[in-house]
Parts: sequence; structure tokens; C-alpha cells
Amino acid sequence: MSESFFTKEYASGLILFNIIDKSSHIGCITINNPSKRNAISRQMWLDLSNLLDDCLLNYKTIRVLILTGQGQISFCSGADLSEKEDEDIDHTIPNIRIKLLQFPLPIIAKINGYCLGGGLALAMHVDIRIACQNALFSIPAVKLGLACPKDIIDRLIKLVGESHAKMILYTGDRISAQQAYSIGLIQYVTDNHDSLDQYVFDLARKISCNAPLSVRSIKLMIENRNDDLAIKNVIDACRNSNDIIEGRNAFREKREANFQGQKTGEQLKQDAQQKGTELKQQAEQKGAEVKEKAGAAADAAKGKLDEVKDAANKKADELKPKVNEKVEQAKETGAQLADSASKKADEVKDAAENTTNTLLGTAIHAKDVTVEKVQELGHTVVETVQNIPEAAANAASFVGEKLTVAGQWAAEKASEVGTATMQSAQDAIHSLTGLAGEASAKAEETADKAKEKGAELKEQASDKIDEGKKKANELASDAQKKGQELKQDAQQKAEKNEHQSNVHVSAKGTAHNVSASNDSNAPR
Repeated sequence: MSESFFTKEYASGLILFNIIDKSSHIGCITINNPSKRNAISRQMWLDLSNLLDDCLLNYKTIRVLILTGQGQISFCSGADLSEKEDEDIDHTIPNIRIKLLQFPLPIIAKINGYCLGGGLALAMHVDIRIACQNALFSIPAVKLGLACPKDIIDRLIKLVGESHAKMILYTGDRISAQQAYSIGLIQYVTDNHDSLDQYVFDLARKISCNAPLSVRSIKLMIENRNDDLAIKNVIDACRNSNDIIEGRNAFREKREANFQGQKTGEQLKQDAQQKGTELKQQAEQKGAEVKEKAGAAADAAKGKLDEVKDAANKKADELKPKVNEKVEQAKETGAQLADSASKKADEVKDAAENTTNTLLGTAIHAKDVTVEKVQELGHTVVETVQNIPEAAANAASFVGEKLTVAGQWAAEKASEVGTATMQSAQDAIHSLTGLAGEASAKAEETADKAKEKGAELKEQASDKIDEGKKKANELASDAQKKGQELKQDAQQKAEKNEHQSNVHVSAKGTAHNVSASNDSNAPR
């Protein structure tokens, strides 16, 4: 077979269309899905239909088509069972098979390997089937639990008769190429793949060399035998074509005819006029149908609109009381939330004031305790000093003065701490009052924020109290330590003075005794 000079892909390359050569007028359709043994999907069926349309519109030099599968293993193994069901496309596929059967150009199926199920249905809807001896045929619907489409059954009965059709359909068994040939399912069997290619190409070339209009008229009268008008038109086309003149001349001249498949100028003119009239009638008819459908659609739309409007009004009336009820509930809930927030704000404000008063009381108490402790310590030291012997009176007086100064200093410090603590408490009062006012102002926004702010203020007040207590304790401790140190110092000085006084008395007594002794020993 000659190499193709033109190729176009369909179904994403799963179907290929080739024009073998320009002079032979032969086109080839190839099912190119070898990974699935050339199974045919729904999309492939749809694109096969598009390919047939393109062939008539764009490739008018084509006179014969060859249909085959890629490779030598399978012509077509049937439907792609991995696909999900699609009822719309499944109802379209029988129409595509009819389109294939009634296609104006002759189609030859070149069958190599498996030709099963939908693949056999595809082959049965072309004009001629030529197979290699390794080809196998079956319709296994009964083995898959499927219902075989009626158009496939009708076509099989037409080709092989009812009895052979039942044998094939009831058993679902595969039959060989020789068996298929014996019952009329195929028209010829070749020995191998090479001879299959050559035989099919030679057959297609022989058909393409005949008068195209005559070939088309024959196919139409076979497949559309009840369409009298179509049959009359194709017969007239042959009679009024240039091919009939060329055929007679070639016969007289004993040469091969060179048919062009063209009508005479007068016939073309008549055809154009007739076609124009038909198109006009179709357009008028179509316009009337569209107008009628549009009017019906408009009336239906208007009626539907009225129904929707009435339903909407009815629904609105039904929902209105519920909506009003929801609004009232929302208002009531809002009022409750506002009251709750206001109460929460008052509680936070009272808690803040109580915390502030507690802080202030604690601070004043800390001051009083500190002063009291320092004064008590001073009195204790004074009393202790007063009990020191007379010999240490001067030293004790000095110590008492120093202790009194220290007590005054401690009292002043304690007073400063108390004043500072009181000032901090007053500042805390102002701060808490401001925060409480702010919490009250924001109460309507959220009760949760007011509660959180109250907790924060309470924590700050607690920190202030702890800090005042700690400072007062530190001052009291310092005063106590200072008093102890002064007391110890006074005791040490008193003891030292007493010791010095005792030594002086002892020395005086010794001197008196020595003097007395000398007087007694002196010469009388």
C-alpha cells in the first residue's frame, strides 16, 4: 500500500484519518488505541461522526474509505468498559452506526485480529468486510450480562440470516475468519497481514476508478430503497453527468475511462436551483417552528413567572409574622443583654471601690503599726537605759538622745511611707474610678469585656496592697534592728563605765591602805 501524504487526528489521536495518495482518491480511518486492543470509547464514536462530516465537506476528492485498527492484534475489541455509563451518548451511538451505513461513499473494513462486540457492530455497518485468517468474531453480550442493541441484531440478521445470527448471539462464542466467510459475515479471507493490506488497497483502488456518481447511486438504492425521491435524484445525476459521456467515449476508444464525478453545467444549475428552493422551504418551515416554539416558551415563561410571583407573595405573607416575632425577640434579647451588661458594670465598679477601700485601709494600718512599733521600741530602750547604774547615767543620757533621734527618724520614714502608700492608694482610687467609668460606658458593647477589666483592676489593687505591706514591714524591721544596735551599744558603754568606776574606787582604797601602813611604821 502506498504511504499516506496527509494525516489528521481525531479523539485526541485515538482515531486517525489518512489520505493515502492524491491520485488514488482513497482515505483510511484507523482506530488508534492499541493499549486497549483498539477499544472504542463514546468520545471516539462522536469524533468518528465528525470525521465523516469532514470527509464530505473538506475532502471531496475522496471516493472510497478504508476502516481498520492499529497493529495486527486487533481490529476493534469493542466498547471501552472502563467508562461510566452515559445514557445520552449511548442513545446517540446507534444513530452514528446508521450514519456510517448510509454514508454516500463505499467503506471497506480491513479486519486483522479481534473483531468483538461493538467492533463487530462497527464492521457490520460498512459495505465490505475483508479479514486476515487470524481474525476472530463474536458478540459476547450474553457473557457480560448486557442487552445487545436492536440495531446490531437487525443488521446481523440481514447479513447472515436469522439462524446464524441466533447461533452467534445466544452462545457469545468466537468464530474464525473461515466460519465468518462461510456464513456471509465477511466477503474475503487473506493468508496473512501483508496480503490483507494489498488486497484491500487493490479493491479500494478498483472501486475508486469507477464512476463516482454511479457508485453513490448504487449504495443509496441499496441502503435507502424506500426513498423514491432520493433514488430519482441520483439516477438523474448519473444521466446528466459528464461521466456518462466519458464512459461511452472510453468504451468506443477501448481505453480506461477517466471519471470526474461531475454533473453537466445545466444539471448543476438545476441542482442549485432545486437546492435553493429546498433550503428556502426548510428555512421557512424552521422559522415557523422556531416562532411557534418561541411563542409557546414565552407563554410558558409568563405563566411560570406569575406562579413564582404568587408563590413568593404567599411565602412572604407566611414569613412576615415569623419575621416580626423574630425582630421582637431580638429586641427583647438586646434589652436583656444591655441590662445584664449594666449590672455587670455596676458590679465591677463596686468591686473596684471595695478593693480600693481595702487597699487604703491596709496602707493606713501599715503606717500606724509601723509608728506604733517604733515608739514601743523607743520606750523600751528608754526604760532599759533608766535602769543602768548611776555611774553610767551620762552615757545612758547620751544614748537616749541618740535613740530618740533614731526613733523620730524612723517615725518620719514610716510617715513618709504611709503618706506615699496613701497617695498611691488615692491614685489607684482615681485610676479605678476612671476605669470603672470607662467600663460602665462600654457595658452595652459587651459584658465580657467589663468583667475582664474588673478582674484586671482587682489584680492591680492586690499588687498595690502587697507592695505597701512589704514596704511597711521593711521599715519596721530596719527600725527594730537600729534600736537593737543602739541598745547593745548603750549596754556596752554602761558596762565599760561601770568597770572603770570600780577600778577607780579600788585604786583609791589601795592608796588609803598604803598610806595608813606607812604612818604606822614611821618613828614615833
